[in-house]
Amino acid sequence: MTRWLALFAVLAACGDGIGVPDATVTPDVMRGLVTVEVRSRFVGSGARVFVQRAGSELVIATATDANGRVQAYVPEHSFVTVVLVHSDDLGVRHFVYTQADVNPGDQVVIDDGTLASTAAISVRIPAGGPDFGSYQAFVPCVATPNLLVPDQPSSVELTGCTSSGTLVVRSSFESFAYVHDASFAPGSLVSLTGETYEPYVDIPLRVTNVPPAITNVRARQTLLDGDRELWIDQLQDGFLFFDGFETSAETTLRGPTWPDARVITKLTTDTFTAGVPSVFEWGPRGEPTTIDFGADALREYQTVPRYVPEANAIGWIEGDRGRLPDAVLAELSWFFSDEQRSASIYWRVFARRGEDARLTLPVLPDVMFQPTGFLDARVTNIGIEGGYDRLRELPVLGRFRDPLFRNELFENPGPTSWPIDAPAGRVVFMSSRNGGGPEF
Repeated sequence: MTRWLALFAVLAACGDGIGVPDATVTPDVMRGLVTVEVRSRFVGSGARVFVQRAGSELVIATATDANGRVQAYVPEHSFVTVVLVHSDDLGVRHFVYTQADVNPGDQVVIDDGTLASTAAISVRIPAGGPDFGSYQAFVPCVATPNLLVPDQPSSVELTGCTSSGTLVVRSSFESFAYVHDASFAPGSLVSLTGETYEPYVDIPLRVTNVPPAITNVRARQTLLDGDRELWIDQLQDGFLFFDGFETSAETTLRGPTWPDARVITKLTTDTFTAGVPSVFEWGPRGEPTTIDFGADALREYQTVPRYVPEANAIGWIEGDRGRLPDAVLAELSWFFSDEQRSASIYWRVFARRGEDARLTLPVLPDVMFQPTGFLDARVTNIGIEGGYDRLRELPVLGRFRDPLFRNELFENPGPTSWPIDAPAGRVVFMSSRNGGGPEF
């Protein structure tokens, strides 16, 4: 408890001078033009946009056009916030995205993955597969669940696909056929009749340099088609177990592959600590694949993050072992209600990581978006070669996937290009738990 009181005191001190901003446009001779682009089916006639200085003073409150674009002059190191509204049977939900450290000349892109085109194609699969097996098509986007019939065209509906890509047909008996550069244009016929079914292969995986606090590592490996995942349903994750003494372990995954295949391997863990370290690594498939889990490991959480209203900040206590993260993504959710409005609020803030284990949030100019009451707060620290300046160019705010493989509250259908932006790479995470963790 003493440690938390000390932390709160530090955060409150850092929050001095941060109040509810004046809702007027303020002049600044050091401002420059910034383009904001929102790619979402929730833009409607326009999405609300707030630009604020680093101290939360409002520079401008505006809105995008119906195409999700707006330009504004902003000072250096500004917060840019976009609000999307979604109403359905679950009620009204506001998705709030804040990008920190926006500078003149920047382009801020919020892409939540919901602006997706659909197309219906036909797929003809070869006969000669496993007897009595069922067959299903998989693509690097979303394919409506379907059962294919050998040697006759079957309709498949695609959502969010590019114009072409790899199509894989999986049999329920662990065999597959595939074709590259298939056309995904509406009305196309993708024929695999000249292909043969191949068996799944064993894929050895070795994980090394695992910290002693980790009890097991969960491994998932997914084929890549360009920068998008080609997730084949019913593939089994691998589990590697540790007793606190051994730092390496091996497992065997099973799945389809082909010459020159590229994959992304996702490792996440179970520990008794307040944080969950994860590693995503992608590139050519190796035989076997070896991943050094402890390389460029981030600092561990010693407490779960807490939101401190007095400082309008999220703070936590972390160890001094491991490297300083490059960026931090905070996620808060709560329910707001007053005499005129009620809604569920989901707020993401993405910022450069500082030396201290805290993130000061902007005080948004609408009381609905000021955290209150019972709220859930989660923090993910991220490390990647190229640091925050590389990360800010990627669709982190809208497309970030929880390293624990949980379903997201945010609209995010199908495979995503995050974090893949190069032929090979590695990103490390340290995500806080939603609840539990050690008590202090």
